[in-house]
Amino acid sequence: MVGLSAGKFRCIIQTPTGSLLDCRTGLVVLPAHDGMRGILRNHAPMLLSLSMGIVEVKDVAGRQNAFFLVNGGFARISENNLAILTDDITTFEGMDKKQIEDTVAKAKSLVVAGAYMTTQTGEEANIERAHLIAKMARLASLDPEHS
Repeated sequence: MVGLSAGKFRCIIQTPTGSLLDCRTGLVVLPAHDGMRGILRNHAPMLLSLSMGIVEVKDVAGRQNAFFLVNGGFARISENNLAILTDDITTFEGMDKKQIEDTVAKAKSLVVAGAYMTTQTGEEANIERAHLIAKMARLASLDPEHS
């Protein structure tokens, strides 16, 4: 019989202020510069530039999937280790229920406001980020409207 960790690899998410995640996982889906990429155990070594999008860390031992919104950075895959380096990240990790609800409500209000206002320079990225925060809440089953 194959060991429980046979299909797992190490995933680290690092920011300039410290490590947000260090775990063994079965699958990571991340927003590469040229589209979404899925990373599994024994993936070929590579270095990727990240774009704005949601990183989904699936099959994390002892817990649900983890979700992180990144806006740029790099991912390095080598020898069953994935290191994600970014300085612009949003996560619900460590937030209490009220903080999550406030963050999602603020994001949704920006999405609604963005639909009715003339888009100003720089606002497109904020509206896209708000869309992704709302999506991340749905994916993590943290959006009270979609529970």
